[in-house]
Parts: sequence; C-alpha cells; structure tokens
Amino acid sequence: MMDIRKLQKKLLKEEMKRSKQRSFFWRRGVPGLLLVLVLIFGGLLYSTNQLEETLEADFSLAAVAVGERDYQQALDYYEGIYRRNPSFHLAGQALFQGAEIKNLYQKRYPEALLDYLTLQQKYPDESALVRESQVRIAEIYKIRQRDYPRAAEEYRKALSLGVANPDQIQYEIADSYFRQEDYPQAVEAFAGLRRDYPQSPLLAEAGYRVATVYSLLGESEAAIQSFREVMERWPTSPYAIEARFGLAAVLEERDNFVEALSLLHSLQGEYPNAEALAKKTEMLELHMKKKQRR
Repeated sequence: MMDIRKLQKKLLKEEMKRSKQRSFFWRRGVPGLLLVLVLIFGGLLYSTNQLEETLEADFSLAAVAVGERDYQQALDYYEGIYRRNPSFHLAGQALFQGAEIKNLYQKRYPEALLDYLTLQQKYPDESALVRESQVRIAEIYKIRQRDYPRAAEEYRKALSLGVANPDQIQYEIADSYFRQEDYPQAVEAFAGLRRDYPQSPLLAEAGYRVATVYSLLGESEAAIQSFREVMERWPTSPYAIEARFGLAAVLEERDNFVEALSLLHSLQGEYPNAEALAKKTEMLELHMKKKQRR
C-alpha cells in the first residue's frame, strides 16, 4: 500500500515539474520564437523592398540607355530584371522590351520570337503585352522570315485577341496570302476587310489590290469592275490614280485602245512615276498602230 502512495507522489512531482517547464516555454519560449519569426519576416520584407527599388532603378536606366541608342546596355538591364525576379511587377514589360531590342535593333529574330512566346506563357494576364507580342510574332514571320503561310496564321491569332487595329491586321492577312500567290484567299481576305470594317481608311487600297489580283488571274471583267469601283468611290485617293493606270492595262489587253489611251493621257501630271507612264503610253500607241495596219 505504501509503495502505491510513494509511486503516486513521485508521479505528482514529475507532472508538476513538466507543468513548470511548459509554463516557462509559453512565458519565455513562445514570445522569443515569435520575435525571431518577426525579425526573419522583417528582414525578408526589407530585402524584397530593396530588390524592387533596385529593379525599378534598373528599368529606368534601361529606358535611358534606349534613348541613347545603347541597346545592348538596355538589354542587359531588361534581362537582369526578368532573371532576378520574374514576379516583379515590371518583369513582363522588361521581357517585352528586351524582345523588342532583339527584334528591331539587333536582328536576333529567333531569340526575339522565344521571348515574345515566353511572355505570352508566363504573363497571360498582361493582355496588352500579349496582344502586342502576337503582332510582333506575325511581323517576324512575314517581314523577316518571309514565311507567309505562318504569318497569316499568326495574324489571325492576333485578330482573335482583340487588337486595337483589326482592319490593319486583316489587311496583313490578305497581303500574306497575296505574297504566297494564294490569290483566291487574298481576294477573300480583302473582301473580309471591306465587309467587316466599312469605315477603315484601308478600303481604297484593298479595292485596288482586289482589282490587281483579278488582273493577275486573267479575270479581266472582274478587274475592270473593281478598278472602276475604286475610281468612283475614292476619287481623291492615290489608289484611284493607280486604278486608272491598272484599268488602262486591262483595257489594252481587251483591245479597247481608245479608252485605255484616254486614261493614260488623263494621268499626265498626276501619275507619280512619269517615266513609267510615258513608256506605257508609247507602247500603247505602237500597239494601236500595229493593230490598225492589220
């Protein structure tokens, strides 16, 4: 019986000892731990703020370097910003500006393409940059690499993103088909421009390009109608002048020499290439004389 009482007293003493230890921990240990955590968090916050201030300064220095045409220095700043902190609020812009330097000034087109694509993948919420990057991708394929089928595809992607100048993008799609000599698709795309963007300043040019395509396809009746439409709807446009020159060529092919020559004479003093006009007029007059002799 005594052994049990002794055991109970021993257990009670041990429990009281553990209780004091726990009490000491909660009175001293927990506040100390919290202090350590606060110091660590504060240090991280301070370090983050310092880094962001540095990156913001680098972004400003990059803009200065661009203004001074020191493009490599600017690129170093932009790439450093993205590399050091991809989550920085200007990192997407830095990536885009770096791609612009590679594209516009250094002719490093494959690298620029990769940066534009990386931006679209990493920063999908940067909608304005995503749209602009897509246009740049299409331009590289069309202008730099002359990959017109791919260019048309990339321009269509840009159009689907809601760009600010959809009529211009639609024009680029049509022009890409024209350059790959896919004339039926070009006509359809130019027609889409005229149908979907009736207020576009590109309508006269689109109409002229359609007439030119019909002429190349040998569809003279459609070409004549399209050239006349440009002349009538946009008489003050430079493309109305070009349409008169193009119409004269189609009429000559159909042996309508009188009207063709009249159109060429009406262009005297207006047509920008006076030498080409004089040569065309001379050739038409010779053609007329040969036909008359026959």
